[in-house]
Amino acid sequence: MKRRHHLFPNPLACAYCTQMVSRPEAEHVFPESWYPDGTPSAEMAFVPSCRDCNHFYGKVEERLGRILLMCVDPRITP
Repeated sequence: MKRRHHLFPNPLACAYCTQMVSRPEAEHVFPESWYPDGTPSAEMAFVPSCRDCNHFYGKVEERLGRILLMCVDPRITP
C-alpha cells in the first residue's frame, strides 16, 4: 500500500473491524467513481481494509449508487 494519502494510524489494521491483517486492501474513502476522470489512484484517499470489509462496503456503495440513480428525475438532462 502506498502511504501518501493513508488516513488511518495503523496500516496493518482494518479501519472498519480493527482486525490485524498481513496484506490489507486499499479501501477508498470515497468511491473511485466519485473522483474526476483521470485522477491517479495515488491521489485518492484510502484506508486499510480486510478483504471481507472491503467487499462488504463495496456492495453498500453499489446499492447506494442504484438508490441515488432512482432519485434522478428523467426529465432533467445533465
